[in-house]
Amino acid sequence: MKTPPLDIITSWPVPNYVNPETRGPAAAIVAITLLIVVTFLVAIRVYTRKVITKGFGWDDILILFAYVATAAFTVIGLVASAHYGWGTHVWDVRPRLFPGSLKLALSSFVMFDLATSFTKLSMLALIYRLACQTSKTVRYIVIVSMVLISANGTSFLLVSLLQCRPLYHYWRLSLEPVNCTVDEATHLLAGGIINTSTNLLVVILPLAIVRRLRQEGKLCPRQVTIVSILFAAGFVACAASAARVYFTHLMTSSRDRDLSWHAWLTWLMSSIELFVGIMAASVPATKPFFARYLPQLISTASASRARSVGKASIKPPREEKDRPKRDSLSTIHELEEEVVFNRPVRTPDFSEPQHLVFYDVNKPLPRIKESVYSIPIDFDFENTERTQSRPSYERTSSRGSDTATRNLTEERSFV
Repeated sequence: MKTPPLDIITSWPVPNYVNPETRGPAAAIVAITLLIVVTFLVAIRVYTRKVITKGFGWDDILILFAYVATAAFTVIGLVASAHYGWGTHVWDVRPRLFPGSLKLALSSFVMFDLATSFTKLSMLALIYRLACQTSKTVRYIVIVSMVLISANGTSFLLVSLLQCRPLYHYWRLSLEPVNCTVDEATHLLAGGIINTSTNLLVVILPLAIVRRLRQEGKLCPRQVTIVSILFAAGFVACAASAARVYFTHLMTSSRDRDLSWHAWLTWLMSSIELFVGIMAASVPATKPFFARYLPQLISTASASRARSVGKASIKPPREEKDRPKRDSLSTIHELEEEVVFNRPVRTPDFSEPQHLVFYDVNKPLPRIKESVYSIPIDFDFENTERTQSRPSYERTSSRGSDTATRNLTEERSFV
């Protein structure tokens, strides 16, 4: 790469290699935090699709590729910030670090292109699942968008790798012109604008599909709201993409050519764009996981909290010093004195003689003289006519016994 002109180099301040001014660790903290969150989210997504819903598809494969490229992009930025002067003014960076910094810059361009392309393709694959329930026009729009994004990512990758021939001219500093036929500033600016435009397309397209499904009655208002909020998170990625375009232009067109100082902001905005994009594409796929395990976690937490509150509400027992002291000899007498009878005790009156009656439980029962088994029944098989009315009985009781007798009053017999 050709070095800046001598008049710009001579205008730089005196280098400070001992205690230079830096951007600080804010970008590293944000990137590492987002990397941890996205790692757990992608793991939950893969577990949900493989174990719970058993619907692991192309959108999950593409998001895994995007995650690997995003993690590599993050590691490149962390290494460049820690060891190659990103976030430090270019005049405070030792010249021997420039080739390594340029190698990492080219690698970050490639990883960013792969990460953003795979993320958008994953979202389009998810949208295609929704588009299967709508018209063919929507499906064709999704397919055309996937082709355009793939072509854009491939062209950006080829231009980045072929802008200097041979490629090592990109990180070799030379005062003479080198064989780099592509204007890097124009290339990065055009790639950033196209990337932001495709981000908007990927965010707006699912919102239109969800609205159409709502009009057809296939989604309830609550589902529409949830899905819209999840996909609308992509607007944050679009905002970060627009900010990245601005800082990229500022980095490549600044008069002082302070590339290492402006590269810090460009890398930070790029990291936010990639991480938020993966989150927006992965959150809808993790709904079955949280629907299954989140209520259990909430109930477990509530039960433990209730137990802790219950333990706090129980009054502690009296201490030994508050209890009455008893020796071994007086314990029984004191316990007898503490017994309180709430009911009055009635003592039997033995003034009158008591007569005891003894019953013999083995005594046999008296013989039953008349029963239902002694009723005479006339089996008249010759008479085939049977009455439909119920027979009536007369119940009489004798004076000396409690046995009831029944008299058949109908003229015709029945069984």
